[in-house]
Amino acid sequence: MAAKNITRRALLRNIGIGIGAALVPSQAMGAFATPRGRTQEYDVAIIGGGISGVYCGWRLIGADGSPRPRSARLVVCERSPRIGGRLNTLVPPRMPNLRAEIGGMRYTTTQPLIRSLVEKQLRLPWKGFPVSNPDSLNYLRGRHLHNSDFADPAKVPYNLLPSEQGKTGLQLILQGISAVVPGAERFTARDWQNVRERGTLDGVPLYQLGFWNTLMRALSMEAISLGIDARGYDHPTYNWNAVEAMIFFYSDYAQDVQYRTPVAGYMEVPVRLARDFQAAGGEIRLRHELRSFT
Repeated sequence: MAAKNITRRALLRNIGIGIGAALVPSQAMGAFATPRGRTQEYDVAIIGGGISGVYCGWRLIGADGSPRPRSARLVVCERSPRIGGRLNTLVPPRMPNLRAEIGGMRYTTTQPLIRSLVEKQLRLPWKGFPVSNPDSLNYLRGRHLHNSDFADPAKVPYNLLPSEQGKTGLQLILQGISAVVPGAERFTARDWQNVRERGTLDGVPLYQLGFWNTLMRALSMEAISLGIDARGYDHPTYNWNAVEAMIFFYSDYAQDVQYRTPVAGYMEVPVRLARDFQAAGGEIRLRHELRSFT
């Protein structure tokens, strides 16, 4: 059956942004029974049922296969009615096969801890998470540009130098980093740690310099503006610690980096940890908050 054209208004209405519509929790959230009865005593109480809290419980109770403290009673207390914290996968009305990520949405192959947790320890089904392709759309200085349009300097509304033309905003930023730190595209984690500790620019430690200030040594202001405008996220291009910014870009945007996400949504990670925690004897108390301790 041929797909029907969907207007932007219809799409917004369907995903719950329209008036009266509402996103509903993904089925991956599940339900967690809260024990009732008198106050219990525990050996370990973990405050907060976000990813960090349920992961701590999962590890401490031995759900990951590690030795469990003998007879230890563990509880995770969460003030809200749900597990997951800032991870929240929702399903738009009338679109049961779509997952809308309200918080975290993906991990990369350069993040070994979360990748190992998802793919090896929890063995959750995962899929590729497309981030950018030649047809990706940019709206820059009043013009709509596809990524493929950057190859034509006449279409790009920025006054770029000849050495900067024909490149996307991301490619320009990586070019600037490589000009300041030659060979950056081939650096290992150990190499970057050495730059973090000993890297300098004109005798000044790189960690004392702002990212914009550093890029200005290698790129025109127009190129930096394009890199900022076309990023899609504000925080990577803030004028923050130059070394940490460089490491972020090469760990998250290098050419060989792959983006992945659990098939059922990122919310499946804390939910699975919480279920394993309960199965191993741990307790989860929703709508419970820490008010004081002595």
